[in-house]
Amino acid sequence: MGRWLIGLIALLLIGLVYGLLTAGPRIEAMEGDIRNALAADGHDWASVEMSGNVATVSGTAPDAAAKAAALRTAEETTCSACKNKHTWHEVRDGVTARQAAATPAIPTQSPYTFSARKTEDGTVVLDGYVPDAATKTRILADAREIFDGGTIVDRTIRIAKGAPDEQWADVIDEHFRELNLLDSGRFQMDGMEGNLSGQAASLDVRERINAMVTNDTPAPYRISASIKVPNTASDSVGEVSSQSICQNLLNDLREGKKIFFEQGEAVIRGDENFDLLRDMAEAANQCPRFRVAINGYTSSEGDDSYNQRLSEQRAGAVLAYLNGEAGIDRSRLSATGYGESDPIASNDTAEGRERNRRIEFILSRSE
Repeated sequence: MGRWLIGLIALLLIGLVYGLLTAGPRIEAMEGDIRNALAADGHDWASVEMSGNVATVSGTAPDAAAKAAALRTAEETTCSACKNKHTWHEVRDGVTARQAAATPAIPTQSPYTFSARKTEDGTVVLDGYVPDAATKTRILADAREIFDGGTIVDRTIRIAKGAPDEQWADVIDEHFRELNLLDSGRFQMDGMEGNLSGQAASLDVRERINAMVTNDTPAPYRISASIKVPNTASDSVGEVSSQSICQNLLNDLREGKKIFFEQGEAVIRGDENFDLLRDMAEAANQCPRFRVAINGYTSSEGDDSYNQRLSEQRAGAVLAYLNGEAGIDRSRLSATGYGESDPIASNDTAEGRERNRRIEFILSRSE
């Protein structure tokens, strides 16, 4: 064996011994370098373990993008203990990425409605649909600005598809300003149709609102108005073709009120009752496309057959007034007595029995 071959073998043995002696420190340093690089890049969730020249990165990543970024950081980390600061390792993927939460589907709503109701104490209750979160935020902010000093209540503003067009929020904002002129009332939308109703302090305020409704509503939206002024004849602007708006007009007029009759009779008594019926007739005449069912009910006091007959007679008395005195076409009216059926309160108390003695008005579309 030549001297040169013996020398080559000796050099190889020396290199092998050197590699064995330095491999451990280099592996340990490489592991530390990758760990530090992961932490510096914000991947605190990741850990690393070296086995020879293989670096296994593990942990639970927030998402797939974070997982990919962490593995890339590990691959690009250089060895600080190496003379040339180079990369000499492989990276093995041991990372689990969390599944991104599914984005809830936005439902489509029909009919697309909105309501803003102002009470006498300045509280404004909002309810209905908007196309997105940004529009909801805008409408709430605008309401706080327009009804300055009032309490804004987001009862159930929901996000849904189906808005008539991009002017939806603009129309709502515009009529917030008109509602703010009323002492109390409601602005409601059903698609491209709306109505502003309520109580104004003076004729000047009503005329101003009627002019705004007529002149400031962008086509193809249609807004009607039903504004009352104390001690003044009713004056409505526009026809209402939405069944929900018409029913709300009747319900709002009846809220907190009822029609009183003579004890045990079908005779309407009291000026306030006739004022209420005139207001109901005004609302019904603003909704000419609908029939009005007049339903009479009694408490459970007395004989069943007597209560049935009394409820029929009282419903008939209301129909006669609305047709004869208020001028609603007879073909649009029906009267039905339901006796003591379908109570809305307990018949065990005087208060409950009084609530059960009532007249209800239900709309249906004319055929």
